[in-house]
Parts: sequence; C-alpha cells; structure tokens
Amino acid sequence: MVLYRFCRVVFGVNASLFLLNATLKHHISQYQADPEFVENLLNSFDVDDLVSGETNLEKSLSLYQKSKKCLSEGGFNLRKWISNSPQLLELICQDQTRIDENCPVMEDTESYEKTTMEHLGKLDMKNEHKVLGLCFR
Repeated sequence: MVLYRFCRVVFGVNASLFLLNATLKHHISQYQADPEFVENLLNSFDVDDLVSGETNLEKSLSLYQKSKKCLSEGGFNLRKWISNSPQLLELICQDQTRIDENCPVMEDTESYEKTTMEHLGKLDMKNEHKVLGLCFR
C-alpha cells in the first residue's frame, strides 16, 4: 500500500475557504497593536479579495503598506490595486517597481470578455474595473 497526502490546500475542496479565512485571520490578528487596522482588514476580505478604502491619500497609502506587510508575512502577495486616486496609484506603482520591476497596479488587462466585447464595440471598458464580479467605473 502506498500512502499519498496533499502538501498544499487543494483549490475547490470544501475546507479550502475555511482554511484560507482562518489563515488570513491568524496573520491579521498579529497586528493587535492597531485595532482599527485589524478590524478594517478582517471586515474587508471576500474570499481572497480585499475591498476597502480610506478618506485621504495618507490613510490609503498606510492601508496599502500595512496590508502588504501583514499578509506578506503569511506568504500572501496582495496585488492588482485599484483606486480613484491617481496619486495613490502612482505611489503604489513606484513601490511595486522598486520590488520587482513590474507595476501590477490595475487588474489584469486581458480576459475573454474584454477582448470579445470590446472588439464588438458593445462595451467601453477602458474605465471599468471589476470588484467581486461587479463592474465599477
């Protein structure tokens, strides 16, 4: 008899979502010195998407930096940042370029929907972004 075991969480298994949530909660909870940040992050995740915001540039940049640091300690890489603030996007892009020479600020630019619908002229998707499957402009 040969015994096999998974060394990673399998995508799509019933327990996967629970394990992801428990892991995120564990790593975020390590920042109890900043309870406002912890509560914001714990209430802002939908599966693996962080959907949050702040009222000004300084707070938004702080949220970006703290959330990247917090989750990178657990092996997570938050990416595909979107904001209505060009200044914030520029600061994020500068930070990302320092790290890996890429600038994954916006969401992925190509998808089947975008290439087919834009080609047909049915949608103007230049200023449209999806968050949790819903389109925002």
